[in-house]
Amino acid sequence: MPVQGAVMTITLKDLPPGRYAIESFQDVNANGKMDTSWIGLPLEPYGFSRDAKAILSKPGFASVAFAVTPGENTQTMHMQNSQDAATAGF
Repeated sequence: MPVQGAVMTITLKDLPPGRYAIESFQDVNANGKMDTSWIGLPLEPYGFSRDAKAILSKPGFASVAFAVTPGENTQTMHMQNSQDAATAGF
């Protein structure tokens, strides 16, 4: 989804109850992929459910998983690495 402002709300409907995880990235230069440095560090903003932090690698499922129960559920994510993307010339 294209970014629309500093805060975005994305609604997912009809998810059956269960355990889920969200991984996202902002494709700043619209090339269809997460850009990384030569050693594999992300160069674009990214985020994980439960606001899990990446330390040397992506967090595992147990760190990002959350329960979806019947009714309305909310997950808040903050994009990480957004300062780096702004200074990388994208």
